[in-house]
Amino acid sequence: MELSTLSLLDSVLPHSKPQRVVWREVVPLTEDPDQPFNLRLKLAAQAGIGLAAGVRFHFRGTQGLVLYMARGTTDINKLKSETNEQYLLSATDVIGSIVCLRNPRRDCLAER
Repeated sequence: MELSTLSLLDSVLPHSKPQRVVWREVVPLTEDPDQPFNLRLKLAAQAGIGLAAGVRFHFRGTQGLVLYMARGTTDINKLKSETNEQYLLSATDVIGSIVCLRNPRRDCLAER
């Protein structure tokens, strides 16, 4: 399986490069002795989640990370296609904008 050699941090830390979706294999992360034990990650791997990617968002002062997961049998070429990557980046923008609405909505409800 051909995956990017960029570190996971390169995909989520702010920098001047255009944002990308960087996929990582889940099983090697669960078996890496330098990584802390993570039960959720271990269970995801056992459930068949083979790949994961995190895409950061920063929208009007609200920032976060959207996690995408895929089966281990997924065609990596389709997953990494330009069309799919643009879709995931756009979906992250939508999710980020919805998360950003939480606090203003809460404030509006408190005023009523």
